Formats: sequence, C-alpha cells, structure tokens
Amino acid sequence: MNEIAVTVDVDWAPDFAIDYTASLIHSLKITSTWFMTHRSPACEKLVFSPNIEVGIHPNFLQGSTQGKTPDQVMDNLMLAFPSAKSVRTHAMVYSASIARLFAMLGFVIDSSTYLGGMENIQPLLIKYDPENAIVRMPYYWSDDGEVSYGLGWKDPENIPGLKILCFHPLHIFLNTDCPETYLNYKNHFPKGGSLDDARPFINYDKFGAMSYLIQLGQQIDGLRTLSEIKEEFLDG
Repeated sequence: MNEIAVTVDVDWAPDFAIDYTASLIHSLKITSTWFMTHRSPACEKLVFSPNIEVGIHPNFLQGSTQGKTPDQVMDNLMLAFPSAKSVRTHAMVYSASIARLFAMLGFVIDSSTYLGGMENIQPLLIKYDPENAIVRMPYYWSDDGEVSYGLGWKDPENIPGLKILCFHPLHIFLNTDCPETYLNYKNHFPKGGSLDDARPFINYDKFGAMSYLIQLGQQIDGLRTLSEIKEEFLDG
C-alpha cells in the first residue's frame, strides 16, 4: 500500500484557525480526516462539510476536560460526534487496554501510533474476538514534529508505504516553521486569542506548515480519507 492521507488534530484550536484550515483544504480539493477534541460552531460545520471525515481525539491525560476516566472521555466524545469511527489519542497516550476499548466501542480505525519518517508503513488488522476488530494505521509525519526536529518537509510521494500526515489548525494558520513562531503567539495569548490577535504572528517569509499543505494539495492527486484507505486495505 502506497497511499497518502491528510489528517487534522483539532487540539482545541480557536474557531478562526479551524475555519481557515477547513477553507484552505476545501479550496485545494483535499479529502481529509479530522480528529475532534471539542464542540464549537466551527467544529459543528466540519461534521457537514464535504470531503471531510470526522473522527475523535481523546485526551486521557490527567486534568482532561473531556472526562476523568478513559470510559468517560470516550462516552463524551462519542455523544458529541456520534458518526465518528476513527480515533487518534492526544499526546500519544496509549495502552493495550485503551486500544482494546476502541475496538469494543465499535471504532474501526486507530491512528494513535506515530512512526515519524518510517518507510514502508502498512495498516494492520487487529482482531480482539470474532465481532470486534480494528485497523491500526500509524501516522508517518506531523507538523509539530517537523518544526521541532527539522525532518526536511519531505515529498511523501517518494517514500514507500502508507503516509498519513498530521496537521494542526493553529500551525496551518500561523504557517509555523519553527517552535518560536507558535510559542510567540501562545505566550501572548495562552487561551487562544482572536483572529486579529493572531494575524501579527503569521509567518509570511519562510516555508512552514501552511506552505507544505498547499504544496501537497497542488502536487498530489488522490489524497484520501482514512476510511477509504481502510476499505482498500480490507478488500485487498
């Protein structure tokens, strides 16, 4: 399998960043999978947006606003986004019991594992019992990993295997190119700020997360949702 997919971890981004990212992705005619963290007007619009598949992004860290236990977190997110069938954990908090919980709750795609820059990634079908199975689909790249470790903004078309790319709305909006671009904004506005607050912090000069997304949309045909890739994998 040699597919490429764009995914978005919402990560409690302000609505202006979510709206901007969704509009950009739509203009580039990219199909994508979004992992949701919360309800908001911008998030509500995503549920009904064409070419966007909605999953959930549970936060199992201590102090999570989504719930106090894994069961509670999942119940709240499933109530908020009942159509979701894919999941990726926030901050890669993961365990065997959490992985099994996803399958028992009826999720069919688990993209919680990060294998940064690894070639020849392939989906893996995990069967817990005859009635509960899930396809584990690790992700290959993330914008926060890129700006932290300088992976080189590689062209995924030249990498063999499954390449799931993970973006974040605020990194797209700011066109984050290095940690300082993001941290300068967050240090000034730790609770998110407004559209006007954020505009002075946008990186216009260097190649960043927005630049990379635009390049992908312009150069690569056939970007697909995780569900589409899962179906091809199971049919094969």
